[in-house]
Amino acid sequence: MKAINWLRFTWDLTTLPDSLDALPEHYDLTLGGRDDEKELRRVIASSFTLDPTWNPDMQEVIQTIDTWLDRAGEKETTRAYLALRHGQRIIGGSVVTLEPDAENQLWPGPCILVEYRNRGFGTNLLHRRDEQRQKNKT
Repeated sequence: MKAINWLRFTWDLTTLPDSLDALPEHYDLTLGGRDDEKELRRVIASSFTLDPTWNPDMQEVIQTIDTWLDRAGEKETTRAYLALRHGQRIIGGSVVTLEPDAENQLWPGPCILVEYRNRGFGTNLLHRRDEQRQKNKT
């Protein structure tokens, strides 16, 4: 089996605007619950599956993501699902770590379905993560 070399990205959240434009009507960014786990798994996996860059290593990628999502479900007090919805449909998401010193704050990063990309939704996910981090400091 070929080893996958994941790149670790960092975002300087201080460069995010103090406030973002409101999401367009019918879009909502919320903390997801246990009921959302299956759909979030599907959305996160789809965001990788439909990106041709990942195709050669897709089996290993999905195994890694499943491990991250399994861990998120084990520690509900320190990890949460972040869900971007278009109406009732989940179109993006990530797992946020509520521990300020955690090595990874977003697992596996902001994931948006292909047909919804390039609309600023990933930035909204990052901004929401920063809001959660600020709340936990107080």
